[in-house]
Amino acid sequence: MWRYLIRNWRAVLFAIGVHVLLGLLIFFGVRYNTQPSPKSGGKQPEIVQAQLKQSQPDQTKPKQSKPEESDKKSNSTADKETEQKEPAKADKEDADKAQATEAKKQKAAEAKAKAKAEAEKKKRQEEKRKARQKELEKARAKKKAAEKARKKAEQKKKAAAKKAREQAEARRKAREKAQREAEKKRAQREKRKKEQAAKDKARRESALKDQLKRAEQQQETQSKLEKQLKQEQQARQASRQSDARQRYKQSIKQRVENNWIKPPDADNVSCKVRVKQLPSGQITSKKIVTSCGSSAANRSVKRAIERSSPLPSPPSQNLFEPEINFTFAPNQ
Repeated sequence: MWRYLIRNWRAVLFAIGVHVLLGLLIFFGVRYNTQPSPKSGGKQPEIVQAQLKQSQPDQTKPKQSKPEESDKKSNSTADKETEQKEPAKADKEDADKAQATEAKKQKAAEAKAKAKAEAEKKKRQEEKRKARQKELEKARAKKKAAEKARKKAEQKKKAAAKKAREQAEARRKAREKAQREAEKKRAQREKRKKEQAAKDKARRESALKDQLKRAEQQQETQSKLEKQLKQEQQARQASRQSDARQRYKQSIKQRVENNWIKPPDADNVSCKVRVKQLPSGQITSKKIVTSCGSSAANRSVKRAIERSSPLPSPPSQNLFEPEINFTFAPNQ
């Protein structure tokens, strides 16, 4: 509202001036009507005095007197008032006519001023309406222009967004295509790499198989050689051990036979003997497995075994046998 008043300050000042002028016209017109008319020839003051005289009996009440004096006085007063009322009445009628004419003129002037003020008011209202209409049209035009600019900007924005989406879609498709191509090339490289790796693996496996086969053959040959050597060594060792064991048994047999005392009539004594011993050579038991020919011969052989304890030690500990079987035949 204040912005509207500021923009239309000339119209506001004009309206205030018109209202002030109208107020002054009404004020001076009312004041003019209350003054005595000059056409009455100075008789208007007398009419006012007659009225005042007429109103005095109403304002002051005489003291009550006797009935007779009161009647006489009232009759006299009435006659005098009748005589004074007639010229005053005529003057009053003229004054009333003049006042009515003046009032009519004043009313006409007021009506004219009122009509003028009403016309001015309507004019101002029309001007205000036209100004408001102009402002509204201007605002509508501005709003329409703004809406048009907004729509244009919106269309431009939509076109730019559409173009950006299309460009983004094109870039996405290009990336996907490049990615597919790269994936295809990578798959081909992987395939070639796998095929080469398979070929290399096959070659390595074939070479390894050949190598393993040759190694197995060599190992088999080596094993055969080692086995043969071992067998030969075992045979030689067994032979040596057998020879050593035979010599060891022969030493035990020879000691027992050397310790034997031949009884009388014991010729060609021969029997199988079993002797058990400790690692130290101490004899723990003795037994004649087959008879030596006679009881005396058997007892003589046992006594020879007892005299042979401890028995000779073996050349190596692995040749030791806790039980020795040999043939006692000293004469052979």
